[in-house]
Amino acid sequence: MQTLGRYPVSEIFSSFQGEGAHSGLYATFIRFAGCNLRCSFCDEPGSLSVKGVSWISSEEIVAELKSPYVVLTGGEPTLLSLGALVSRLKAEGCRVHIETNATLCPDWVHALDWVTASPKPPDYAVAEGLVERADEWKFVVDEGFSAGCIPREVFCSKKPLYLQPLGLDLVSIQKTLRLLKELQGARLSLQMHKVLGLLLNQEVL
Repeated sequence: MQTLGRYPVSEIFSSFQGEGAHSGLYATFIRFAGCNLRCSFCDEPGSLSVKGVSWISSEEIVAELKSPYVVLTGGEPTLLSLGALVSRLKAEGCRVHIETNATLCPDWVHALDWVTASPKPPDYAVAEGLVERADEWKFVVDEGFSAGCIPREVFCSKKPLYLQPLGLDLVSIQKTLRLLKELQGARLSLQMHKVLGLLLNQEVL
């Protein structure tokens, strides 16, 4: 259960957005703990549970901001009641973005400036109302992913559609490129923050 006025936050950090339409944008990321899925390829398994995570206030979150662009991520942020926090961030002059696994669409999502919906296996479910609200779609191309995994309503939404290789290895990238040829109109998302980390041989600040 969520503590009134406080939020389970795994970490707050500022870095370059590496994915989707805002790739290259310097932003502050708020990573919330807790998720309703258990994806085999999850790159943040430490955020799956709220156990042992600090619950912090809006004021503490605002104090950590280093960019007017804020990305809510997780875990799965739509599990939480974040309406008051979103209002506070926007009052501070922030543009508030989210990355969600698309299984939920609470009312406060409609107050956000940008919604990245990233449906996940096994069924790639999309919550009612999210097709209309999403600004972009992103699918991780893992071993089991195919063009048929993308829900029809996502294609029909005519919103930008990104395919992202599971890793930066040759096999993952080649599979993604083949799918991009097949889908005609989908775009490549390469996790540029990881590419930069490899080029710089260090963590991207």
